[in-house]
Amino acid sequence: MIIFPQRRRVVAYLPPAARAGSPVTLQLAKLHLRAGGCYDAASADAYTAEDATIALYLAAATQEVEDVLGRGLLTQQWTMTASGLDSCGGFTIEGGPIQNVAPSVQALVSGSWQTLSPTLYAWRWLARSRMSVKPAAGATWPTADVDDAAWRVTFTTGYGAASDVPAQIIRVILLLTQDGYENRDAMNPGNAGVNPAVERILSSNRTPNF
Repeated sequence: MIIFPQRRRVVAYLPPAARAGSPVTLQLAKLHLRAGGCYDAASADAYTAEDATIALYLAAATQEVEDVLGRGLLTQQWTMTASGLDSCGGFTIEGGPIQNVAPSVQALVSGSWQTLSPTLYAWRWLARSRMSVKPAAGATWPTADVDDAAWRVTFTTGYGAASDVPAQIIRVILLLTQDGYENRDAMNPGNAGVNPAVERILSSNRTPNF
């Protein structure tokens, strides 16, 4: 008798192709950087010489924070992919903030994506950090192909509006924007160093398995 080891279940979280933007405004970023000698809202709005550069570093910092934390900051849709169902016969989405909005489920069957009817699954919002998706009573799900991403569950994530994003995360985005802006001419990226505050805050807010 030959015993084959059980195939490891693979799960990944994917951000949307187009991010929802940053909870940090360009004006706030310019004030934090003291760009052009900005000291108040009026002077920040008047100084536009480096808007494109600062916006670039702000977008990069926001994306880095979302990727490290494994979540969207503003309301947006992310996708969890999985090679198969969990031990309960469905999916558990973790990490948060997950919004109380119905998810959608797709299965890769014979090389084509099939979108399951909402009548085929039941979902339950478990506070802001978890959501479970399971077959509805009496429902049968299709047999998905053997693939690391044979299943897709698209869900709504994000704290909501910019004003809902925790101040700690706003601070990290500003610090990362500052690092990029002030070290943009460094030949060695390592010259920028690692900000202990950034590491501490990101570690305490990181989604498990990210």
